[in-house]
Amino acid sequence: MRKTLCSVLLASAMTLSSLHIVKADDYLNGVTAFEQGDHALALSFWLPLAENGHGKAQYSLGKLYETPEYGSKPKYLEAIKWYEAAANQGVAAAQNNLGRLYAQGKGIKADRAKAVGYWRMASESNHPMAQYNLGLALFRGEGVAQNFERAVFWFHQSANNNVSGAQYALGEVYRLGLSVPVDNEVAEKWYRAAEKNGSRSAADRLAEIAKLNVEAEATQPVVEEVSPENPDTLVALEIESSDKQDDTKEVPVTEIQVTVPKPEPKPELKSKPVKTAFAESVALIGPLKDDPAFRPRKNPRGYAGIGSLLVPKPKPNPRR
Repeated sequence: MRKTLCSVLLASAMTLSSLHIVKADDYLNGVTAFEQGDHALALSFWLPLAENGHGKAQYSLGKLYETPEYGSKPKYLEAIKWYEAAANQGVAAAQNNLGRLYAQGKGIKADRAKAVGYWRMASESNHPMAQYNLGLALFRGEGVAQNFERAVFWFHQSANNNVSGAQYALGEVYRLGLSVPVDNEVAEKWYRAAEKNGSRSAADRLAEIAKLNVEAEATQPVVEEVSPENPDTLVALEIESSDKQDDTKEVPVTEIQVTVPKPEPKPELKSKPVKTAFAESVALIGPLKDDPAFRPRKNPRGYAGIGSLLVPKPKPNPRR
């Protein structure tokens, strides 16, 4: 009994494992058939998986119906049906494509607000194209309030995921200074990244910038600055410029005439008489020593000078 039960369980496990492997192989087989352009074969692989709730198969069916084979028309209603089924399972690519169909109004009435809602869900799942689409909606104010700062944020997220449209948009943002300071170097960096990813608009913008730079350099006058630390440079420049001017037009030696002006005679200087004033008498400030009538006044107090020049009065000699 136990052996029988174990055999049944083992067989069931093997059956489930083989079924899972077959499902995985069927999805990849459908991808190969779709890439080769055989939509009928891809449909035969994906439809059973999608009906059993396979999210990626549901998204792939939506893409198949939106991009039919050559000569047939897109089946937007079928595409929306399977995109919605995959979007409800959190498939970001299905959410992005569903948002695009709502924004364009293909197969359904246009609803930009609903499109923004799907793009927001896909952007939070780090879907690069959804981030770019959400950035555009915020930048233009379509289906959502216009917000340059949030738009630039999502442009950055998408550009870092290598979306050329977002890289070109960032170049425009930094060149024009939209919610960010003007930075031509950063703008040129994003233009070059977009050009590398095949953006023709970015290549045209870079060519335009290069042309403007050449024209600006051609019209800008060349001014040679002289450093204040070496004032002799200015003299050297003046001498050099004068030499260049002399070299432009040579003058024969025979044509040079030197005129020496005649010296004018110096005027004779006539001496003028100098009048001398003689004083009739000069009053003396004090008596002269040669005056026999001069008698010095006695010093009754014995004052002999000022400060260190004081001379003590001699004492009388009692023995004399």
